[in-house]
Amino acid sequence: MIDYNWFDHILGFILLVGLPAASIRSGAMDDDDTKIELPPKKHLYYTNGLLLFIVASIILTDWNITKRPWQTLGIDWVTPSKVAFSALGVVVLIYIFDLWWSVRKSKNDDSDSAMRDVIPLTMNDFSHYIFLAIAAGVCEEVMYRGFLIPYVAHIFVSIPYASWVGICLPSISFGLSHLYQGWTAVFKIIMIGILLGIIYYYSQSLIIVVLLHILIDLVSGYVGMKTLSKQKSEAS
Repeated sequence: MIDYNWFDHILGFILLVGLPAASIRSGAMDDDDTKIELPPKKHLYYTNGLLLFIVASIILTDWNITKRPWQTLGIDWVTPSKVAFSALGVVVLIYIFDLWWSVRKSKNDDSDSAMRDVIPLTMNDFSHYIFLAIAAGVCEEVMYRGFLIPYVAHIFVSIPYASWVGICLPSISFGLSHLYQGWTAVFKIIMIGILLGIIYYYSQSLIIVVLLHILIDLVSGYVGMKTLSKQKSEAS
């Protein structure tokens, strides 16, 4: 049992409430007609990536100062689990289908062009995007799976199925923090987040979810780049 302190509660509030609230507020502002000129893609990637590393480093520092076992944060080898590997298979199948559907849809519809502000458009962009993909894969899993799942389960320990609350609530927060991708993406991310939570909970390790998260982001960025590039060439 982890002995959580006041600092953990502040971190938990920021991740569970603060970031989603900021994302929702930002989404509401984006609905206005005001167009904000964005910096070059590589600035966006490195700024967001470094911010993620800072937050994850704060959590790791908190664990180090309080001398908690690293295993309680998921920094451990994978515990073999049929449930975890089954959830892994479901994630792969869902992602492959969603990727196929997105590419197929993009041939007749460019409504996802708002993602041009995030998705790399050239191989030069993609070379910088790799940093963000790795930062998100490592740091978001430390934040939303390694820290938040046991934290939320601890907060709701007195109610039935507290572990499932611990898996689902951070996934909802995780999805809402990606509101800049649109509500459809939020629901998909929540679903994937729950499955990643199951993998983490039953494997008791961040290894699988970190690698899977990085791979998903890299493939999505590369496919998105190729898709938008094809749309641009066909339009010109």
